[in-house]
Amino acid sequence: MMSGAVQAWYRHFGLAPEPRCSALLCSSVIDLFNQGHGSVEDLTALLIALYDGPKSMERSMPSTKAH
Repeated sequence: MMSGAVQAWYRHFGLAPEPRCSALLCSSVIDLFNQGHGSVEDLTALLIALYDGPKSMERSMPSTKAH
């Protein structure tokens, strides 16, 4: 169910799965599920609202650059 919501997010934006984005989406969908959102439709809609495309994913991902 949760992986279905992540896959639906990718389909919605016409994107190919990418490991870093998938990790963030999976973490978010688990949090949403734990908050009581139990249907694929709800989880998908919430992921789309939280991450409204690739640019929002980039802003949400931790930097991999050394400081």
